[in-house]
Amino acid sequence: MPSPATVTRFLTGITTTGTPHLGNYVGSVRHSVRFSQRPDVQSYYFLADYHA
Repeated sequence: MPSPATVTRFLTGITTTGTPHLGNYVGSVRHSVRFSQRPDVQSYYFLADYHA
């Protein structure tokens, strides 16, 4: 496991309005999956809901 000084944090989120589309995949989801598979990256994800 990498030391805390070498860990990269990845934070991203998408809105929950509407149906997911190609733009969601190309712009966010694809990169999120790629970073989640790296052991040197701490990944955090959220679904933003403006009505909450």
